[in-house]
Amino acid sequence: MENLFKIKLNYKKNYSYGAYFAGFDLFDSLYIENLSDLAFSALKIRVISSPKVFLSADANIDYLAPLGYKSISCDFVRPDISYLVSAKRVTDICISVCILSEDGSVLSTSDFSCKILPYNYFSGIQDMIETAAFFITPFQPELSLVDTESFSDIIDFSQQIYENIKELRITYFPEDYSEKRALPVRLCERVIREKFANSFELSLLFASLLERKKYSPILVFAEKGKVYVGFTDKIDSKPLIQVLGKNEHNFDDYYLIDANALAYGSNLSFEKASFQAKNALQMSDEKLIVLNIAAARKHHILPLPTRVFEKGEYVFSDRLDEDKKRDFSDYDTLWKAYSDDDRVKAI
Repeated sequence: MENLFKIKLNYKKNYSYGAYFAGFDLFDSLYIENLSDLAFSALKIRVISSPKVFLSADANIDYLAPLGYKSISCDFVRPDISYLVSAKRVTDICISVCILSEDGSVLSTSDFSCKILPYNYFSGIQDMIETAAFFITPFQPELSLVDTESFSDIIDFSQQIYENIKELRITYFPEDYSEKRALPVRLCERVIREKFANSFELSLLFASLLERKKYSPILVFAEKGKVYVGFTDKIDSKPLIQVLGKNEHNFDDYYLIDANALAYGSNLSFEKASFQAKNALQMSDEKLIVLNIAAARKHHILPLPTRVFEKGEYVFSDRLDEDKKRDFSDYDTLWKAYSDDDRVKAI
């Protein structure tokens, strides 16, 4: 009986609460193919996991013709939000898709594996790079420690927060997010508190401060873990993700900062750091990946909810509960800023 059906499941190989909150479903599509010359009716599709990271769910197939093919929406599968929120380590899970007959007998089963990540893990630039956008969190209270209220334009503001970050004396260490493995991320509150960060984490801090003032940053991922932050005072109509090959590195409309220049020990001024970053990217022959944060927000890839420091660790604030798991009301101000701002209307 095991060879009666072929089951194909398209799904995320890495998944986290951040991915869920940003609107990514664990399962994209499910296909059932009848390999026999028998017709089937009243079939039931059951999806379960071990450990139990989503609620067991069933879907019905009224009729499947001989050698027939059925595409099934995965809307019936719902993750266990409390499990995703509380995940503290990378966990391998087994997903089983079972086909049951009308009397409940198992006709076929296929197993799939994926990893559940803690909310602060990044699966790398090789897998769902757009999820980097939910690590840019402009509403995190700790940002007020390096923010500035008095500035004349985007350049003046960027220069001031550049200097404010450098005054934190953050120690830099290298980490390569281009590898095909998930790695933990120090979000902006931990970087400010612990004074320790890699290139990606420094770029998230700078970008969070830019977005806090309704400026739309871009992240530019280069090889060997180096990340640049870009921003512009012009209309930014670039797509969500761009992959730039040699001779395609045109950043004329952007100001750029090598995130490493924000670390303690770098003596580069803002002007020098910006000049060197743009020159390095224009002259580089390596592949670059550009993530447009304004476009990410338009795709509902939103910032993670606010974290608070309790009992020696950061946890989501008590405003987060199951009834509000999809409530984006905290970000009404951000959405209004995007909808009213001429710089991003073209996206």
